[in-house]
Amino acid sequence: MPWNFPYNQIARFAVPNLMVGNAVLMKQAAICPVSSQTFQEILEEAGLPRGVYTNMYLNSSDAEKVLEDPGFRAFR
Repeated sequence: MPWNFPYNQIARFAVPNLMVGNAVLMKQAAICPVSSQTFQEILEEAGLPRGVYTNMYLNSSDAEKVLEDPGFRAFR
């Protein structure tokens, strides 16, 4: 893995989606909560409106409940 593994993993998914106008709810891995929060702070500091990119700190089983909500669309 590259030295910037947590940031690279987030950026490769989030950045293209943000560029086409999608909001992003990101379920982060339990091993990288600090880097995921830092990534969100960097985006907001750069001018991304608050709430357009949001980290979700959930267990995988709880994430399934979010995905089942009819108002939520996601790619798996």
